[in-house]
Amino acid sequence: MRPFAFAPVVCCILAAQAPAPNALTQAFNANAQSINQMLNALQFQEALAKAESMLPAEKPTLDGKDLNTLATSSANHRALVAIYKACANAAAASGNWEKAAEYLQKGAEAAKENHDTFKSLATQKAQDALDQMKAGRAQTQKQWDELRPQWVAKQDEYTKLQESLRAKSKRSKDEEATLAEVTEVLPGIAADIKTNDDKLKQFDAVIANNEKVVTQVGEMTAELAKAQTKAEEEVSSMQEKIKIQKGEIEKFNTDQIAKNKKNRKFKIDGNKNWVEAVVADKANFEGKPTRDQATLLNRLLALAPGNAKALAALENVKAGRNAFDPGKKPSRKVGR
Repeated sequence: MRPFAFAPVVCCILAAQAPAPNALTQAFNANAQSINQMLNALQFQEALAKAESMLPAEKPTLDGKDLNTLATSSANHRALVAIYKACANAAAASGNWEKAAEYLQKGAEAAKENHDTFKSLATQKAQDALDQMKAGRAQTQKQWDELRPQWVAKQDEYTKLQESLRAKSKRSKDEEATLAEVTEVLPGIAADIKTNDDKLKQFDAVIANNEKVVTQVGEMTAELAKAQTKAEEEVSSMQEKIKIQKGEIEKFNTDQIAKNKKNRKFKIDGNKNWVEAVVADKANFEGKPTRDQATLLNRLLALAPGNAKALAALENVKAGRNAFDPGKKPSRKVGR
């Protein structure tokens, strides 16, 4: 006599949760502080080596199996971008701006891939899941709207039958059996009505959760877009910096040739003349933070490797002395 309990369409529930830790994120978090400490201690090559040690042997992939997996692999890509940035910072501090630009370019490419892939896959998956859940809810509502009145009517019918049988002072054997059966079935009917009413509420809760996921996917996509823009701006900034410096050197050399055109012994030796002019100008160093002085000298040595004046100035700076400290002069022995 008990009706069949209606079961709603079952859909997956998307969990809006933080991605699980991954190898590159853990590596970056474990090494970022020590790399900065090395840079502040003027250990630029050591910092570069440590940053480069975090680079994966193979480029990580963006796994779009499901939203949580995609979020995890996207976080891995963001960590890769951060690692490329750390390598670029250390390379630039070591004087190799060109290498820094290459690392920044790789970081920008990884940031673009991360944004484009996440936007395409995550947006579709989140919206599909939400649409599926809404469709399931609509189907459940339609079927339940048809069945619920029948169940309520049956509940009312059994309740009245139960009340009429209980009201009799004497009942036949068949009436006793019917009363027992009705009494047993009624709680089940009430429970089934409540269960299916609650299933609609469960659908509503899941839909609300999936709507939050769609919003979060939009927010994450916007963050990745900002990260991509920032990475691309950093590439442009470094490339422009290299271009400007190259122009300064070319102009300096051209001006020097014009000034010394009557001096047959004068010659331009690549970047060397400009480097020596920069080293000789105390205004480029005095009052500047030690790290900035060392970074500049590293760049000068990248442009003119082995330049004696730049090497001497760098040694002074690393030793905590003034860049132009001539060092101790040997003491004279007074003869008797």
